[in-house]
Amino acid sequence: MWPHVALEILKDVWTGAAGQDYAYSLAFDGQYLYVGLQVNPAVICKIDISTMETVDTWTGAAGELTVTSLIFDGTYLVASLGTAPGKVIQIDTSDMSTVAT
Repeated sequence: MWPHVALEILKDVWTGAAGQDYAYSLAFDGQYLYVGLQVNPAVICKIDISTMETVDTWTGAAGELTVTSLIFDGTYLVASLGTAPGKVIQIDTSDMSTVAT
């Protein structure tokens, strides 16, 4: 039998707002966590990891579906979207605006 030891494992939790369902992809830029959601249109939430609060949001245009993957390339957040044909976008993390498609 393992001894009963109380461990505090969970530090904090982020929960999306109404309609921000299904966290599907994650990226980290060294300061913020980005969560790509499986919603229509696509949504990416920028989260301050010290407070686990959403500080900004990117929302895709009509027809830009689920954020299937996210990476931070050192300059931009790069997201692939569940569209046909496929789409990859660059996002400026300072203002969460689309830079290029």
